[in-house]
Formats: sequence, C-alpha cells, structure tokens
Amino acid sequence: MHLSNFENYFQEHILGRGLDYYHSKLITSLETDDGHHYVASVDGTEMYNVHVVISENEDVTEITCDCPYDYDQLCKHMAAVLFAIREQKGVPIPGEIKQDLPSLLQSLDKEELIRILLEIADERQDIEKRLLFIYSKSENELLSSDRLIKEYIRRASRKGYIEWNHVDYALEGADMVLEKARTKADEGNYKTAVLLGITVLANAVEMLEYADDSSGSIGMVISWSIETIDRAICEGIDEFPLHEKAELFETLIKEAMNERYDDWCEWRIDLLRVCVHFCAAEELRRTLEDRLSRMMKTVSTDSWRSSYEIIELKKLQLKIIENFDEDEKAERFIEENIVHPYFREQAITKAMQKGEYNKAIQLALDGEREAANQWNGSVKKFKEYRYQAYKLMGDIDKQKRLALEFLQHDDFNYYAELKGLYSPDEWQVKLKNIIAWFQSQKNRSYTYLSIIKEENLTEHILEYCKAKACTITELYPYLEERYPYEVNNLFIEYIRKEAEAASNRKQYQSVASIIKQYRKACSLGQPTDIIDELKLKNKRRPAFIDELEKVSFAFARKR
Repeated sequence: MHLSNFENYFQEHILGRGLDYYHSKLITSLETDDGHHYVASVDGTEMYNVHVVISENEDVTEITCDCPYDYDQLCKHMAAVLFAIREQKGVPIPGEIKQDLPSLLQSLDKEELIRILLEIADERQDIEKRLLFIYSKSENELLSSDRLIKEYIRRASRKGYIEWNHVDYALEGADMVLEKARTKADEGNYKTAVLLGITVLANAVEMLEYADDSSGSIGMVISWSIETIDRAICEGIDEFPLHEKAELFETLIKEAMNERYDDWCEWRIDLLRVCVHFCAAEELRRTLEDRLSRMMKTVSTDSWRSSYEIIELKKLQLKIIENFDEDEKAERFIEENIVHPYFREQAITKAMQKGEYNKAIQLALDGEREAANQWNGSVKKFKEYRYQAYKLMGDIDKQKRLALEFLQHDDFNYYAELKGLYSPDEWQVKLKNIIAWFQSQKNRSYTYLSIIKEENLTEHILEYCKAKACTITELYPYLEERYPYEVNNLFIEYIRKEAEAASNRKQYQSVASIIKQYRKACSLGQPTDIIDELKLKNKRRPAFIDELEKVSFAFARKR
C-alpha cells in the first residue's frame, strides 16, 4: 500500500468516512520524529490512537488503530490519518498536476478573479459576509460587528441551543471582530479596539447560557477579548484625551457590572482590573475604589467562591496602591490583610527581598499553623518559603530536615537539593536510611521509584518490578544487563496476565504491543514461543489471533 494510492485498499464506505473525518479536522494531533513513524489522535466516538510506519519510498508498511472496529483490518480512523500524512508529506497522486494557489491566482486577470469571488460568495454566504465585513466601509462599525457575531450564533443554534460541535462555527463572527480589533490597535485606533473587544466579550459570555462549551472555545474567545481590551488600553492610555478616558472607564465599569457576569465573577474582576490603568486620574480612582468597597460589602462569606471573590477584590485594591502610592502604604495594606494566604505570601516575599529572613520564617510558620486549619492547600507553600529562607541564611541543618520532610511527602523535586547538602560518604549512609523508611511504608510511592532509578539501585528496582509486573515495560533498561533471566520471566508473566484479562480488540492490541517490547528488551526470549502459546489458548478469539498474527508478520519481515 503506497501513500499515493492507499484508497484502493479501503472499502468505499470506510474511505468516505475517513475523508469526512479528515476534512472535519477530527485529527487532533499528528506527530513524527523521523518522517517515518507517525502517531496520531483521532476524535471519534472516543479519542483513538493510530500508529503508522512509512518506508523511504512512501510505502505504508505498518498501520494500527486502537478503536474497537473489527469487521476489517482497515478503519476510517486509519484512512483519515493517511489522508493527513499524504497532505503533510506532499506525496503526489498519479495523474494530479500540483499548482500552488498564489501562482494560480496571479495568472488570472481582474475580471476572472471578480467572477470567481462572486461565485464563491454566492455559494457560501459566510464568505460573502466575511469579505463585506473586512473590506466594506460601515458608518456604524460596532453595530455591524455585533450583527455579524449574532448572525453566526443564530446559524449555529438548533432550537435555541448550540451543540459542542457547532460552537466553533458560532464563534467565527467573534473571531473576525477580534481580528479587526487587533488590527485597529496596531493602527493606533485604541478606542475602537476596546469597544470591539467589549462587543465580542458581551456576546461570548451570553453564549455560555445556551451553548455546550465542553471544548473550551467560548472561554478562550472570552480570554482573548479581555487580553485585546487590556492591550489596547495599556498601549493607548497616554494618548486618550481626558474625556475619552472617562468614557472608556465608564463603559468598562458598566460592562463589568452587567448581570451577565453574576455567575462569572472572574471575568467581571478581569474587567475591573483593566480599569486600574485609568487610576492615575484621581476622580476615576475614587470611583473604582468606591465600587470595589461596595462590592465587598455585598459579597456573602459563606462559600469558597465568595472568599475567592473577596480576595480578588482586595488584590485589585492592592494593585491600585502599588501602582500609584508609596511602598509604605502597600506594606500597611498587606499587614492589614495578612490573614489571607496571598497577602501573607506578599509579606514573606518582601521580607526576604529586604534580607529579613527571621521575619520571613516567622510569617511562614504562622501561615502553616493557620493554613492547617483553614487553607489546607497552602501549608506546603509556606514550608517552601521557609526552606528558601533557610537556604538564603545558610542554615544547612534546617534545610536537611525540611527537604527530607518534603521527600517523605512524595515531592521528588527536593531529592537533588537534599543530596547536595551531604558529602558523598555521608550521603551513602543517609540514602540507606531513606530507602529503609520508604520500604517500611505500606505502599511504595512514585518518589521511592524515582530515587532507586536515580541511584540505579537495580536490586531494589527488580524487587519493585516483581511487586508490580506492569512496570517491567518501563524499567527493563535498568535491569537487562544484570538480570536478563529475571527480565525475561517478568515479561512473560506480564504478557500472560494481560492476555488472560483481555476481552476486546483494543486490549488485544495492547498485549501485542507488550510482546513487541518484550522482543526489544530480551535477547534471551523467543517472542514466537509466547505468541504460539497465546494462539493455542485463544483459538476462539479471532480478533486476538489476528493481532498476534500481525505481530508475527512484523517480526518475520524484520529478520
């Protein structure tokens, strides 16, 4: 099967479905390290993985898919991936004359180009709208942009709701308007850029009420809108006349306080954060600070989300002070709000910047005690601040104790730090104690495995593999030289265990994959023996036999 004519090997309906998948961009990833071995992910009923091997002369020498389809050896996911690989490699189709689009268009005269554009626009109204939006002059740019966004949303809606697979189309109008907003900002028309960004943002947030955003596309457009607004204001703040600053500030406040953000306080706060740029003007600053104070009084304190909102509003207050007031006022504000982990972290950072390490350590210890009761996830963070303070002070003993504590709580990141605090001779003694501690625990953690791999403790690695047979596929490189017989036996044990549990083609393919690894790992082993054994035991599993024969065929071809 060659890349130029693989269609000849597929059933017609399978090929058609594969082409649909390819054109619908359902191949979410296609990767290769050498231009011969490809791994692709295809979004079908589930996410399926396709592996393809292409020879030097573009022959498809191997192709597998982990989907459950077992009526034929070739499925629609394979077809889709082969279309993508052929396109990526630029393999010509027999009889096809390739010509690039720019050269083709340059060869046509003006009248022919106009005719082609009109024909395409007549067939595709979305292209017509895109051309008119980009190139026509509109008296009311905001109104035409809003209409364009809503038109795409309307077309994507079915009975007032937008399914997940129609969301990207629904956002095409929003994407066009955002592109125009960025162009306006590049041209220095910052006010229009801001207003276009707000137009997109308002429509996108409202979409969440009647759309399935499981893909996250609407959320991304919302983030890009806010980034576009922030960039335009940041770049244009010194160029806006005072009355325009006041108008834009008021527009942003009004948008932020719209009820559409009542369930999305993070985006409301993002908009208020943009307003901080205007706070060099005293009157606008007072307006924003008053708004933040009133919001905090109306937020209930009986939920995690409410606590989050209060802290974010206080962070905005601090941002205003840091941007426009002296450092002492910012430090007082931090001290007044030290009960919140964020502000305690700010206080610790400032103390360490000043070289006040004992103060930083005490703040961290107090934070650990409070976090143990209220903010459980922050305990480790404060310990890490304490470790940094000990390190800056040169307190080796306290570094050792805290690094060991991190290690015993499954944070391997501190392993190299801990090892570096000991001389080579001291470390050998300490390492034995660390290994003994991990072995005394009920479960051998990932950190324990990382340590014995790092130190190349093959005896312990072998013991680990015997306890967890599945790890042999990852750990055999550490063992194959010293323990070849044990590696062989562990692979055989693991293959038999997985084969016994396998009940569908995906699992059969997994067993076949382990056999391939076994052949690569074990010079002593004979993969044909285990394949023959499994064929004999699974005579009534034709799909399993098929996968085993594929492996046998691949091995025979490589001899």
